[in-house]
Amino acid sequence: MRLGTRLCVALALFGIAASAQCGGLSVSNTRLIMQDGQTSASTVFANDSNTQFLTRAWIENAAGIKNEDFIVTPPVAFSPPGKHMRLQVALLHPENYPSDKESLFYLRTNSVPGSYAKDSNSLQIEYGLRVKVFYRPANLEGNMVDAIKELGWRVEGGRLLAENKSNFNVTVAAYSINGKTKQLDDCVIAPGHTLQLKLPSNTPDTFSLIWGCIDDYGTVVHGETDLKKH
Repeated sequence: MRLGTRLCVALALFGIAASAQCGGLSVSNTRLIMQDGQTSASTVFANDSNTQFLTRAWIENAAGIKNEDFIVTPPVAFSPPGKHMRLQVALLHPENYPSDKESLFYLRTNSVPGSYAKDSNSLQIEYGLRVKVFYRPANLEGNMVDAIKELGWRVEGGRLLAENKSNFNVTVAAYSINGKTKQLDDCVIAPGHTLQLKLPSNTPDTFSLIWGCIDDYGTVVHGETDLKKH
């Protein structure tokens, strides 16, 4: 089996899927993309549990701060068991964001049980989902697949660096050095930024690197190169 194939198999085993889910609650997309300057996108929120929930939804930045340039409809909704509802995300002020590169935000949901037990000592569990939202201006040069494959990898000072020269936010899910795979959690390289990773001490002077990133459809695209320590 080729190394690239092994990485894709490993990513599948790690549970990368086309939906985000937690505790019987899910949304139909792992990412929402406002393509070609569009200012709205939607996803389906599903309650497949046996519990009714009250669900809040909002948009925030990577630092967890609520973004008032967006509205989510409905902002608060009752979620009965076995039911679905559509969440609509709208960007009110696209002029506040760059026109030459993609901007990243997050759709957050918080769901609490719709009824509480009389026993005050009972534990009530809240469920939260977090989904990437991309605002992609019109006439943006390039595409996500090329951005993934053209990441500029190099070794510098005992660290593995990945430079993103594209106009897109690239989500790196995992990388593999000589067949040893490392999964990354919510690792996004912003346009013009460089990711730094610790290089294992036992890495040989010359090695094969394969990386797996998430494309617009929530699936894994991989690239590969040979690298040499300097």
